[in-house]
Amino acid sequence: MKSRSSSSKTATGGKSDFNLAAIAVTLCGLLARMWVAQGTFLNADEALHFRLANQVSLGMAYRESLTASHPPMLTVVLYFWRAMGTAEWWLRMPLVLGSVAFCWMFYTWLARAAGAAVGLIGLVLVALLPPIVALGAEIRQYPLLLMFLAAALFFLEGAFEEKSAGKMIAFSACLYGAMLSHYSAFLFASALGIYAVVRMVAERVAAKIAVAWALGQAGAATLAIFLYKTHIAKLGVGESRTVLQGWMSEYFLRNSYFDAARENAVGFVVGHSFGVFQYLFGQLAVGDVMGLAFVAGVVLLARVKSSQDCRGAARSGDLALLLVLSFAIAAGASLAHVYPYGGSRHAAFLMIPGIAGVSVTIARMSRQKITRAGGIALLLVVVCVMFGKPRRPYMARADQSSANLRAALEFLRKNVPPGSLIFTDYASDL
Repeated sequence: MKSRSSSSKTATGGKSDFNLAAIAVTLCGLLARMWVAQGTFLNADEALHFRLANQVSLGMAYRESLTASHPPMLTVVLYFWRAMGTAEWWLRMPLVLGSVAFCWMFYTWLARAAGAAVGLIGLVLVALLPPIVALGAEIRQYPLLLMFLAAALFFLEGAFEEKSAGKMIAFSACLYGAMLSHYSAFLFASALGIYAVVRMVAERVAAKIAVAWALGQAGAATLAIFLYKTHIAKLGVGESRTVLQGWMSEYFLRNSYFDAARENAVGFVVGHSFGVFQYLFGQLAVGDVMGLAFVAGVVLLARVKSSQDCRGAARSGDLALLLVLSFAIAAGASLAHVYPYGGSRHAAFLMIPGIAGVSVTIARMSRQKITRAGGIALLLVVVCVMFGKPRRPYMARADQSSANLRAALEFLRKNVPPGSLIFTDYASDL
């Protein structure tokens, strides 16, 4: 998608102009997340993650993390972070910073892979769309997952462009970080593996690059086996389904798994693919339109002519393959009843290919011009802010005010004698 001519630079704005705009957008994303992170008490999931980490030793915190359905990275981060304070906003801060780091790494990768205008559009969307901001301001694994995946993409692109074995090693290290953050990283890693092989074959990379990649993949396989034997295989023990049968499907994620008795496979994949975009944009109509924009973006990438830039055209086709593979593998995991697929935070890793594909289409509409590209992206954000509707289950920010929790605790102190037995449900216990 990139044009390397000087005339293109004049039309689209210089690289420094894009970087200055990107810095401004990233700072706005930071401020938005900091505002969301303060003033509310921890929801039940956040409280659970803190409880797991709030132990007397790191070893005990790790053992507690094995009782949850996620890898140990977040527990380890919170274990050390809590030493500097335990206020709600402070506990959320490493995730806020991770989410902002993801925004910047996503921009640098996408700008390098598809052009500066595409990268800037993608940055505006991931930095400012309300559902993505909210996800980046909670104590959850997703900000860490996205940060490591975006960094892995950045180093992988650098390894191919610069023929650097060191950056290929950095790619593997970031991939390990993603796998230790959230298990959905396994799905994206599968797409990345195919993408990398296609690039290596097409570009006939040097032996040192191929060896560095192979060693990194061996390390990833070893880590995957370790996580499976020590944790994943034990999830859902005692339930009617094993982890590989989608043990979560019997609870609140039931509709995110394919059920042949209830629906058609093609209809499920199409409907839930659009559901991903509805979740990312937080607005049903806009999400559906952006789903179509993603399809258009993939087609645009696949049809880049070699007359523009033979190497760039090949990369565009490979990028289209990565975007499609990410969704195809995620959908396939749900069809196989292994992992949920659709419009929920559990498909957050699809933010990377989804927003990338949408950004390609918007960049083509704006003719790669910085003001027009940024304007269209900002208009989308404004529409989603004004007309978006959060998905259930949802607690209004006013209801989650820290003042409400303080008032409830004060009521208990005044009306319940010390040492009394309090009967609660699980969420209230947390």
